[in-house]
Formats: sequence, C-alpha cells, structure tokens
Amino acid sequence: MENTIEYESYVSLSMARRLKDAGFDWPVRSFYQDPIPGSHLDQIFRDNPDKHNIRHDLPFGKEDWNHKKMNDRIYYSCPTLAVAQRWLREEKQIYVDASFARGPRDFVVIYIDGRIDGYAGQLDKRSFLSYEEALEFGISDALYWLGIPF
Repeated sequence: MENTIEYESYVSLSMARRLKDAGFDWPVRSFYQDPIPGSHLDQIFRDNPDKHNIRHDLPFGKEDWNHKKMNDRIYYSCPTLAVAQRWLREEKQIYVDASFARGPRDFVVIYIDGRIDGYAGQLDKRSFLSYEEALEFGISDALYWLGIPF
C-alpha cells in the first residue's frame, strides 16, 4: 500500500480556497499557488486539481499565505486538516471531529456548533473509510454552514 499521508494530512486546493473565503489567516508553512494560466504547469495541474503544487517548509517560516501575491500568482495557505479543524473550533466556534463507528475502517463525523446556545451536536450518518476522509468532509460541511459554497 502506497503511503499517501503527505496528501491526506493537508487540505485540498479547493478546501484551501474555501478556507481563505471563510477568513482563515493563521500562519502556516505550506501553501498552494495558482499556476500562470496557459503554462505547461497549468495543464498538468488541471489534470489533478486537488493535490498539486503544495510547497512546504520554506526558509522564511510560517506566513499567512492568503494575503500574499507575488509574480502575478495567487497564493492559498495550505494548513493540515488538524490546523483547519482547530481554526474552526477557536475562531468560528464550530467543533468537527471524526470517530470510529463500528470498526477500524468505519468513521463518522461529529459536529457541535458553539454559535448556537444549547446546541448539543450532530452525528453525520454517512461512514468513511479513513479518519482523514471523514475529517475533510466535516470541515467542508462546517464551511458550508458558514456560507462558503462548495
């Protein structure tokens, strides 16, 4: 089995764009950048739009990439799923987690919306094969609650 943890632990490009629209501004070491339209890289990345062009651990350290523009490129902060989860909890008062359901490859998503008084939470009845897949789904749903479309 191929180790894909590098990609599973970071948000996808589409999620990074949605986090930016929701106001994510925490400094992170990794980012996406949109390639120059019409370039060779543009075609390559269009073929695999969600898992491309992640840049990691640059010498300048952590930055808020969502407010940076250089060389006519747009940058998007690329947090890990855990950082996005924490940001939702601390900045938006929405708790999202994934948990075992019935077995080792059966995860469900748990939500608690702290913005609503007395809200007890919600359990999504769909099941997912991995923790990361369930967590990404939950974060995506939480962004939708915040008015950020898919």
